[in-house]
Amino acid sequence: MDEMVRKVVEPLIRANKDMAMELSHHRRVALGVENISVSVQSLDEAFREMKEGRGEVASERLVNEPSNMEMATALDRLESALCEKLDKVLARIDRVERSADKAVSQVESLKREEMVAIGRKIDVLNKRAKEGEIKKPQPVVTPREGGSHLCCNGKRPCTLASEGYQPERSKGHNSLASGVNGELSH
Repeated sequence: MDEMVRKVVEPLIRANKDMAMELSHHRRVALGVENISVSVQSLDEAFREMKEGRGEVASERLVNEPSNMEMATALDRLESALCEKLDKVLARIDRVERSADKAVSQVESLKREEMVAIGRKIDVLNKRAKEGEIKKPQPVVTPREGGSHLCCNGKRPCTLASEGYQPERSKGHNSLASGVNGELSH
């Protein structure tokens, strides 16, 4: 899972960031193109005025200088090229975004599948524990002060009681049933 995130998701996120930076650059360029476009429009307007006969002195100068026409044509081509490039970049960003969304959904799907598998394993363990296949650890009995019972007919605390051992009671006295003459054999 971590490897998939490292190999797929992180490169896609980096590519998305790079594309966002490139998009912001192209947007700044587009603003410049808009300014150029306004300049070209003013040139077009001056050219129309010249054709219509207004501003004859200025129009003669504008027509007679080929560099102005070449500049207007070059700016128009530049605007077209930049718009085309911007469209390609936007399409590429959309593809990267779709790819990143797909990778994120795959990662989320894998996480859900892993959680379901873990849940199933827990259910199996719980079922086995209920059926007794898995024995639950028994709590260790610790004797209270003086032991939980007395050995040797109540004369001293039992040392076996501290180990969790509980002797069987027999015939009304506090010795082990296997004891000899009421003596404990430990």
